Amino acid sequence: MQKEIQHDLELKPTYPVKDLYTVKEVSEILIVNVNVVYDLIKSGTLKALKLGRYKIRRTTLLEFLERYETYDITDINDIKKLDYYTKK
Repeated sequence: MQKEIQHDLELKPTYPVKDLYTVKEVSEILIVNVNVVYDLIKSGTLKALKLGRYKIRRTTLLEFLERYETYDITDINDIKKLDYYTKK
C-alpha cells in the first residue's frame, strides 16, 4: 500500500518542459490569475521578456520559485517571510 501511495505522488508535469512559457501557462503552473503574473512582471519580482507577448523562461520561473519559497508574496509591495519560518 505504501509503495502505491508513493507512486501516486510522483511529480508528473502538466505542461511539457520547454524553454519559454506564456503568462497564461505560468498562471496555470502557479495556480494564480493571469493578472497576478502580470503584476509580478511589472513589479520586477518575476523577470520576463517580450516577444510580441510576455514570455518567462523556465529557468527564471524555477529561480523565482526557489527565491520566494518561504515568503508570502500575496502583496507584491509588502513581501514578507512566512511567520512559520521567522519564528525558528
